Amino acid sequence: MSRKKLELTHPQFPGAFGKLDRRGGVSWQYGRGGGAYHIPGEPGDAEFLKRYQQLAEIQAEQENYIAELSNAYLRPVAISDVITYPPRGLSRYEAARYVGVAPKVFDEMVVDGTMPRCKRLRAQAIWDRVQLDIAFNALDSGDGMDKLRESLRESRSGSTL
Repeated sequence: MSRKKLELTHPQFPGAFGKLDRRGGVSWQYGRGGGAYHIPGEPGDAEFLKRYQQLAEIQAEQENYIAELSNAYLRPVAISDVITYPPRGLSRYEAARYVGVAPKVFDEMVVDGTMPRCKRLRAQAIWDRVQLDIAFNALDSGDGMDKLRESLRESRSGSTL
């Protein structure tokens, strides 16, 4: 069975808590839990006041430091620092994801000529996003409507509006 401990506060010293010790006296501390610091004496004593002010200043500095850190992560980034255009070259994984298939399926499509081959840039395989768009547009949709779509494209390109 645990006993509830009586905790005292003082209106002039926010953050200071008094607890009854074993001898029946009051022991004052600043803060709670493992981060609590002992304050010697009683409220109103010079020693108590000096230690309370030290601990209050330390806590204020820590809170300011934490606030500065949190603000550092929330600072807006200039638009010039962010890439605002899509990349032209894509890695194998990115190209497969761009087309919407698994990398293994993408490799098979490259082998059978459905998708373009890669370009080599310093021994790294890079796929051109524009060529991927062209190859993707050339894919047969399998619904038998490709001839109709092609004739519509031709009629639109030949129209003089």
